[in-house]
Amino acid sequence: MRTFLHSTFPILHSLLRPAWPSHGEVRTCHRVAWLRPWAPMLAAIATLTAGCSGSGRVNFVSLNMTDIDPPPAKAWQFDAAECYWWLDDQGDLNIALRSVRDAGLLGKLGRVELCISFVLDGPPAGSGRNYPIRQREVRAVALNAMQTHRFTSFAGIAGVSTLPNQRYRGSFRAWMHAHSEMSMFNVMPNRPSPLLCFGNFEAVYDPARGRALRERSESSGFARPAKPRAPGGATTRQSPAENASAASHPTVSDTPTNSPGQSNR
Repeated sequence: MRTFLHSTFPILHSLLRPAWPSHGEVRTCHRVAWLRPWAPMLAAIATLTAGCSGSGRVNFVSLNMTDIDPPPAKAWQFDAAECYWWLDDQGDLNIALRSVRDAGLLGKLGRVELCISFVLDGPPAGSGRNYPIRQREVRAVALNAMQTHRFTSFAGIAGVSTLPNQRYRGSFRAWMHAHSEMSMFNVMPNRPSPLLCFGNFEAVYDPARGRALRERSESSGFARPAKPRAPGGATTRQSPAENASAASHPTVSDTPTNSPGQSNR
């Protein structure tokens, strides 16, 4: 009987309470009314505060075609709470991400920190740009109390789009070589098989923090080779307005239509 009354009392109270608000409710209403004009500004501040470090997501999939389980048929996913961009002395666009993933039951033994850095060509001149990924573009390191894994790229593509407020948004797919240190334990596959690394990011401008992450990804002898003198392959993605302008102003080529030795008929 007592249990029934305790469970029923809140319902009865809500049905029988007076229509006019209590003194505490009046104060709450006044407080809400005072905050209402400031709601858009508070929401904007909260958005800026939450996004001041950038974000991203990185996935790894083993491409081992000779053994399975291990490595299991799954993707290792890392959510990055930091993502920064800056330009180096050569004018190349640098992007670096950091993710920390904790396993509550294992404590520090289950903590995995991932740092991944991209060194691309110059920044987009239009609304966006596509970049080929080769041997020097991507470096990554996954750190754990029991092991360390390093990754270097050898093929792939990345796309970067410009955003307001000095931000870049992008996505990537890259084939990576895995380099694992000897360890008794494994969080990720330690066989020297290639991996597919893919993901997306939104980067904010912060050279100091970004350089620190790049240095970590290049440590222990994994520095990038020298940049080729004449890199190529990057393409610029134009906005619809730029495409319309180009279509309305066709270019005239001085190159003959026919190859040498042929005549027009």
